[in-house]
Amino acid sequence: MTMTKRRPPKARTSAAPISLMLVDDHPIWRQTLRKILERRRFCRVVAEAGDGAEAVKLAGPASPDVVVMDIQLPHQNGIDATAELVAAHPDIRVLVLASSENRAQVISAVEAGASGYLLKTAESDEVREAVRRVHQGELVFPPALAEIVLGALREKKPDTKTGNTFRREGDFWTVTYEGEVFRLRDTRGVRYLARLVQHPGREFHSLDLVAVDRGTPGVAPDKGTGAVLDPRAKKAYASRILELEDELEEAERFGDTERASRAGAEIDAIKEQLGAAVGLGGRDRSAASASERARVNVTLAIKSTLKKIAGHAPALSQHFATTIHTGVYCSYTPDARAPITWH
Repeated sequence: MTMTKRRPPKARTSAAPISLMLVDDHPIWRQTLRKILERRRFCRVVAEAGDGAEAVKLAGPASPDVVVMDIQLPHQNGIDATAELVAAHPDIRVLVLASSENRAQVISAVEAGASGYLLKTAESDEVREAVRRVHQGELVFPPALAEIVLGALREKKPDTKTGNTFRREGDFWTVTYEGEVFRLRDTRGVRYLARLVQHPGREFHSLDLVAVDRGTPGVAPDKGTGAVLDPRAKKAYASRILELEDELEEAERFGDTERASRAGAEIDAIKEQLGAAVGLGGRDRSAASASERARVNVTLAIKSTLKKIAGHAPALSQHFATTIHTGVYCSYTPDARAPITWH
């Protein structure tokens, strides 16, 4: 299989700009932010607001992906506006951009539902990176604030014996495991995994997982033949490789070795999967049946999700490594001697 060369960021066309709403009562500061974030079409500002109440009012019609929110605002402060906005639009992420790292203020922002907190003194690249990570479902806080946030989350954490959750919130899932909290973008792999976790010990035919995800009745295994990966899946993988190559180059440019390592590992995994599905000359390898196609696609989707989880929560990744089983039949089988409850 011929490998594609890495493309420079300027050639990137696979990802649409992140849509933003800027909330700050200083027009000049909003103008500065707009220039920083719209550089090279990284983001697209779809709305601006000068106070919290206006931001809540504009959020619905504008439908931004991310709201960059100040704290000190007239009429309604940024904390109250964040809580109201997140409650009404759980798919919108809020990044607080404030002048102070006051402990009580940081905790209030987290409790209100903010996905990130950054100081206005941050460099332009830090602001763009924070927006990108918040948009991808991550919680983003500077190192100096991380312990404050962790402490707040621990105080709010339910009993670890019953506090493990898989909860969908719009285009993202919030996952909690033994006090670790992180977010994943909604994908087929996450939905398959959530269904297995919801029914521990139960075996699901891969065809049934696909059918339930599509909202269609289950399909009995057949004897037909077809491609291991359908054209849609191959296109999605190719698009993802381009995104990851851009991400890898950017991470290497900024010296972010951990992010570069994750991106490189996912690129290798996808190329390995494509290599197994495509033969010489780009010809599709045939699958023995619809069951085989479902087995391969479900397995690849779940394994891709598990790789992402490993980058967020090593303990959960280790747990799933021994309890998630994929193949024609898929299951989640935790040790009966150490029962675990998921919500």
